[in-house]
Amino acid sequence: MTPTQVPPRPSLPALAGGLAAAVAVVVAVFVFFEAAIEVEVLCGTLGPGTPAADARATLATGTFLRVDEGPAGGPWLVHTGWDLGNARCRVTTADGEVREARFTRRVDVARVAALLGAALAAALVVFQVGLAAGAPWGALAWGGRHRGRLPGSLRLGSLVAAAVVGVGVVAVLERGGAVAAALPAGIAGTLTALLAGVFGLSILGNRLSTSELERRIQTPVAVVLAVTFLVVALSK
Repeated sequence: MTPTQVPPRPSLPALAGGLAAAVAVVVAVFVFFEAAIEVEVLCGTLGPGTPAADARATLATGTFLRVDEGPAGGPWLVHTGWDLGNARCRVTTADGEVREARFTRRVDVARVAALLGAALAAALVVFQVGLAAGAPWGALAWGGRHRGRLPGSLRLGSLVAAAVVGVGVVAVLERGGAVAAALPAGIAGTLTALLAGVFGLSILGNRLSTSELERRIQTPVAVVLAVTFLVVALSK
């Protein structure tokens, strides 16, 4: 390929495969959290004094969970492989009744995803502010049509994008429980979900870029942002 040639864009089958992979990721994330929520919700119904038989019947209604009962009189471990064993409920019984049902998580997945997504989004804000200020990074943005400094209209677009993503940094941290509430009630969750969709669409936009540099760098960035924001959006 000569320097003046435009790199070939991905083929239709490649784009279709990427779309199928994106759908698979969305389904996997949804099932991950649904399974964890099921363990937490059912665990919460097993109050002290609940007959052990009733507790077993309640847990049997679960779709994703499994119950490992220890030796006679030993605790039960309620968990699910769909979230890689992250959510767990330890049920202690005595005299045919539940004495305690304690729910725990090995890792706070939403918090970790929020921190990772916020860090990468913050880097994207810096990048967009740089473009708006006239940095010659055009090959990495807006389809790669302008390889140096962006024209005025796109620089304004980068400034707007920086502002929106900047608010998204606060939203995803708040939604993931990493910072105290800073936005009006409901805004953090809505904005996090919307940005997950925007970043998901940007994967396609980056893959269709005429700039090979944008395709190679910005596509994986968009993938990580879309996944982390989606994880946080579905976490509660």
